[in-house]
Amino acid sequence: MVQHASPTLAGIKTANLFQCKADCEQEISTCIQNWNHILNPKGIRLSILKYKRKHALIYLFRQQLLQKTLLDIAHIEFLSRFGYDCHCVDSCLEHLKIRLRQHDFPHEIGVFLGYPLHDIKAFIANAGQHYTMSGYWKVYENVVQAEKIFGLYQRCTKEYCTQFAKGKAITQLVAAGK
Repeated sequence: MVQHASPTLAGIKTANLFQCKADCEQEISTCIQNWNHILNPKGIRLSILKYKRKHALIYLFRQQLLQKTLLDIAHIEFLSRFGYDCHCVDSCLEHLKIRLRQHDFPHEIGVFLGYPLHDIKAFIANAGQHYTMSGYWKVYENVVQAEKIFGLYQRCTKEYCTQFAKGKAITQLVAAGK
């Protein structure tokens, strides 16, 4: 979790995705319930978006940041084309789970990860090609801004991993609810 979701734990990113190996779906569901019990009061939620071949795709997110993103008019217009009702975080996540079953990786997931909408749209329009830079996402515009964000995420992850290795608990690393 620390390796793959430090920017979200720190409150500087809406969400992160990571895979987790689990022998059965019930095992990982129980684990996620336990983490939610601990992290929900700090504004962080975890959800299993997909379970396949003993691997779970885990979505760790800041509830308030995601809600703010989903209520943005540009995001509402964009996501409505894919059947999302952006007025409810839970219904959006349920629809995203359906979309993940229908498609290997629906590109609108970038909205749920806090990627810039112009880059998500350009990625779709260009079928993932002709980007200017690649890092946490494929960048088509505002390369300088993206480089700053990528650097911030990298420094955050490095610092959080160092602190975790020194014995800090995940709950101690979580920034106050943002």
